[in-house]
Amino acid sequence: MNADLLSLAIWVPIVAGLLVLAAGGERNAPAQRWIALIGALLGFAVTIPLYTGFDLHNPGMQFVQNIPWIERFHVNYHLGVDGISVLFVLLNSFITILVVIAGWSVVQSRVSQYYASFLILSGLMNGVFAALDGVLFYVFFEATLIPMFIIIGVWGGPNRVYAALTFFLYTLAGSLLLLVALLYLYNKSGGSFEILDWHNLPLPLGVQILLFFGFLLASWSMVRNGISWGDALKAAAGTETASITSMEIVDSAFLLLIPGAMHAYISSPLYWYKLVAALIVAFLITVPVNRHLISRNPHKYHHHHT
Repeated sequence: MNADLLSLAIWVPIVAGLLVLAAGGERNAPAQRWIALIGALLGFAVTIPLYTGFDLHNPGMQFVQNIPWIERFHVNYHLGVDGISVLFVLLNSFITILVVIAGWSVVQSRVSQYYASFLILSGLMNGVFAALDGVLFYVFFEATLIPMFIIIGVWGGPNRVYAALTFFLYTLAGSLLLLVALLYLYNKSGGSFEILDWHNLPLPLGVQILLFFGFLLASWSMVRNGISWGDALKAAAGTETASITSMEIVDSAFLLLIPGAMHAYISSPLYWYKLVAALIVAFLITVPVNRHLISRNPHKYHHHHT
């Protein structure tokens, strides 16, 4: 059963989102709200055993599930969490409950689409945190763009269509650089998409820097194509992308640069240094950005209903 917990954390919210969509039109909005709340609660409930059953003395990946997917290219449905990603899964699932409650009386139109988008996004984000296969990670990461695009495009304010298209097209363009990086690592590892194998690759420092800043290089293409940094930040600030990316960057930097970080488990001070640093950086990046955008035009970020 433990091997299925991560799959449940991923697919329970996604199935709940589909059930919300299947519940019908605007006349069934009350039922849709309750289905969304029950789905969010169940999605969080299945993550609790991840915390209670986590072995504090095991620095490796836990709750591992590894099923062959595309055997020809050695692609697997490979899931697992360490001491920091397990907390990200818990936090994401808990925040989903708050999102459902926060929109209970605020969202009056397109209720099913609103809740379904957030529930499906929640499940896909758990997949991003738990994926141990490069292709699986890429699929989950790219799939999150779809509900994000819907959320920004429908509930994102007066310029929501422009923001949604900007977000989708240029994040997709950046993801092409990620795909190139994945294929490079696949080739360097001798034909493996296993992320744990990539941790042990003896890559030159210059190559590591290029891989590490792939998304930053993609951001430059926004400016070259006439998209201002402000518009790019508006799109990112409308979602959880900025905080997730910053936490992942800090976590990866610790693993690459700090001796012993790879094997630091939850009872180690180094583990908590890494976690606190990731949260602080995410806070320092996202909060000022959102304050700046809201201060420029407070009315622009109010909820609009049609």
